Amino acid sequence: MIKNNGKFIIKFEKEDEEFVKNLNWKRLDNGYNKAKEFFEYEGEISPIRINLIYSPEEYLFFSGYQKHESWMRACATNNNTIIIFAPSIVEKYTIHKKDDILETLIHEITHYFYGYSCMRKNLTKLPLWDEGIANYIAEKKFDYEIDFEFSTLKNFTDHSSKNYIGGYKLIEAIIKKFGIEGNKRIIEFLKNSSLEMSENELFSLFKKIFEIDVNSLMELKGGIKR
Repeated sequence: MIKNNGKFIIKFEKEDEEFVKNLNWKRLDNGYNKAKEFFEYEGEISPIRINLIYSPEEYLFFSGYQKHESWMRACATNNNTIIIFAPSIVEKYTIHKKDDILETLIHEITHYFYGYSCMRKNLTKLPLWDEGIANYIAEKKFDYEIDFEFSTLKNFTDHSSKNYIGGYKLIEAIIKKFGIEGNKRIIEFLKNSSLEMSENELFSLFKKIFEIDVNSLMELKGGIKR
């Protein structure tokens, strides 16, 4: 079954018909617009196709991954198509709850705006910032403090969850300190960074743009547990 809501097209099976009928399209649209505004993106990314899937095998087929882990729920794929475990079976195959589908969809939509902005605005796509901004836009709040300092501004390779949690805390701290100006400084940082830069160069760039080093900022905002 397919429902076309203009900006979004969703494909689903009969067992999720009621869920799709009651989906909060307004919140989804607001998330889309929030991501667009964050990246100061001109134009639209639509339609966004949402493909509800019903097995790990389907997830691997559409995502191209070799193995499905229980934390994997959704993926932003080519052709503006998000694959996501259907509400009717998500708790069977993943650690996630069916009530979280909207924030997950907004999270994935934000990845598109970041990705297209990298091409149009020459931003650098860094995993820490990619996941942090997506969680921030989706309002995936982490109320607890983190217990690690930032050793990277690119990508936490020791534990990928740090990109999601630490990234969110970083974006939250920047916006709290600088307000709307923080948004512009984030874009400036991503424009002036590159994957070829060393961590020391990135930390220096951060301090130049934000006028404070990253761990001092996090401690100032209560983002690091002492």
